[in-house]
Amino acid sequence: MRANSIKHPQKCRLFFCSLAFFAYQAISFASLSAQPAADLQTVVRLSRDVTAGTVATQSLLQEDKIERRLAPLNAVSGISECVGRAFKRNLPKGRVILIDDLDNP
Repeated sequence: MRANSIKHPQKCRLFFCSLAFFAYQAISFASLSAQPAADLQTVVRLSRDVTAGTVATQSLLQEDKIERRLAPLNAVSGISECVGRAFKRNLPKGRVILIDDLDNP
């Protein structure tokens, strides 16, 4: 009689495997969302295009936070590092300023 109570053992196995898969996915998603936010780094961007020889002022610069893994290794980390220094080359608006882009006036 017990053999008759489960008429489709393959369907039962498939059901329980599917249930286990979705439970695993739900637990994985919950653990990912519980992780802390990505590590951020402050970088400095240009607020407008500049030409070579232009001396950096606060009005030319803006700070932005981006994920540390996306930031260039030699990116300037604060506006104070740039103010009073000249740009070595022409740079477009929005570009992250690198230490190599700056020269002493």
